[in-house]
Amino acid sequence: MKRRSQLTGLTVTILLLALAMTAVVEALGTPLASDLAVKAHHLTFFSDRYLLVGEGTVRLRRPDGTTIEGDYLAMNIRLNRYIIAGHVHLTTKAGTFDGAGFSEFIDQHRIYFLPVTDKPDRWTFLDNDFAHPLLGREMPGDAFELPPNDLGAAYIQSREADIRPHQFIRFTPAGLNVEGVFIPLPDYVLIFSANPNYAQNSLNGAELDAPYPFAGNSNSLSTFHLRYDQTNHAYAAIEEHLLTDRSYLVASINPLTQPQKQYNLLGFDKLSPTMQFRNFAQENTFQSGFSQPLNASVFDNGQLTMALRHSYLQLTADQFYQSLLGEPPLVNGLRYYGDPSHVWIPDHPSDAFLTWTGVDHRVNKTPIFFRLRSGYGFAHNAITPEGSFDGTTVSTIWDHFGGLTLYAPALRLARDKEHRDTSLNVVFDKQRSWFSLPHFVDSQTETASISKTYSPRFSTFVNYSITQTEDNWGAAQSTVYPPPAVPVSPITGQSYPGYTAFRGFATTRSLVEGLTFTTSPNVSGSMQMRENHDFPEPIPGPTSPAQIGGASFQQLGVAPYQATLDLRVRLNPNLLVDLTRSYFFGFGNQSFSPQFQFLLSQ
Repeated sequence: MKRRSQLTGLTVTILLLALAMTAVVEALGTPLASDLAVKAHHLTFFSDRYLLVGEGTVRLRRPDGTTIEGDYLAMNIRLNRYIIAGHVHLTTKAGTFDGAGFSEFIDQHRIYFLPVTDKPDRWTFLDNDFAHPLLGREMPGDAFELPPNDLGAAYIQSREADIRPHQFIRFTPAGLNVEGVFIPLPDYVLIFSANPNYAQNSLNGAELDAPYPFAGNSNSLSTFHLRYDQTNHAYAAIEEHLLTDRSYLVASINPLTQPQKQYNLLGFDKLSPTMQFRNFAQENTFQSGFSQPLNASVFDNGQLTMALRHSYLQLTADQFYQSLLGEPPLVNGLRYYGDPSHVWIPDHPSDAFLTWTGVDHRVNKTPIFFRLRSGYGFAHNAITPEGSFDGTTVSTIWDHFGGLTLYAPALRLARDKEHRDTSLNVVFDKQRSWFSLPHFVDSQTETASISKTYSPRFSTFVNYSITQTEDNWGAAQSTVYPPPAVPVSPITGQSYPGYTAFRGFATTRSLVEGLTFTTSPNVSGSMQMRENHDFPEPIPGPTSPAQIGGASFQQLGVAPYQATLDLRVRLNPNLLVDLTRSYFFGFGNQSFSPQFQFLLSQ
């Protein structure tokens, strides 16, 4: 069979969406009726105060065409108020006026003006009516209040800014403060909208991420990222947001500059007050630039949620395409693209599940609450069987489940003289899943935690949980789970004969002790000590699948003991550093984790 075209289907789809987004961005980028255009010899933005300051020949154009010129501008972005002072010249459709100060409270539709006239006076304009000023009217005490001289470090410097109140500022050009050095940029878009859809992220985790939002408006945001992680090292990525108050579409390519690329597409729409739809699609490719990939796979997840009177329904469906490219020829018993590391996998598994989840109910007048859930669904793979039993293989497995959660939140155990509580939280969760193959799976978790807050800066907790999982095949238990060979750790060479007793029943016991602390507004952190007692016991190995002795092996279970420290330090109002380090007490010859987890963000 011939290979498919140069780019795979989802890649083309995402590129077309990106082009469509660009067109929409340009259309939406036209200034709306609420835009303010500001020019000044020096424009400075202070992010910790949300304050924009302009100095030297300031000129502001309002959406109705009115212009105000002066020597100084101060705009509070949070309050949507601005002041222009010093040699003020006001040009309106009703005429021109000179004055000492001009102030606008945008949200209140109030404008205050100190005119230069024969006698001291003050004018108030209501609802943009410059033809009929209200003379001598009482003004708010802070109408012409100026910010202090010492404002600290600037975040952005520019000469021009386009402002949409409650939405964004676009600086053209911009100087971005990076540790005291202003990096010149052609544009910089700063979003301060309350719309949470701007915060949707389609990029995977990285230890260092330096975002550059280079274009955007009330309905879109385009961001270029410089990133670093231990796998890809330094690389670039790009992310595009398109959104409204009730929906969003987020697309990204990450890494953009590495052969192993990930194309992500997130979508959400609130269809009605009681129904919403969410979708996530991901294509993984190995390709040089945007050339013919050597492999390409896709995962797509869709989720429809509908609210009922005292519960909700959720339909979830998954679709996998292990190899999007056409079937390659057979070479030495293998089908692959380019080289044997890019093997053709014909599987296209899918699954779907409908779940019902109830709301929380109190048990009589006790402090105990409960929540019920149930569901029905299937898993299907027409190429590789989903399962087999008694010599018969099946391509589709149906299952249904029922579950119960019982919990008692924040039961007070004690209260000290400072009225600080020691609280107990208890949770019990039980679920049984039945399958079309003759077996059922029980899972049960009991959790108890005690927490104590000693001060706003220091608190502690202790958490103990037991999780039991049972895959029950009845009389066929020993057939499905025959005694295995004694496994041996490829890291330590130690054997684990306890696995010969494993028959599909596992238990995990976990004790976690932790504390959180805040030494100052800029420094906070946490410490945790975890102790696990599992059956079957963990086997040391690589933390990701590795070929050892011709077979793939990965660490089974987690380290019996682990201590973790996390420290967050804000270096300045715009830069945050997060350091994480773990210690494993010699599990599999591991002491400290191989590297610090280092996250740098704005």
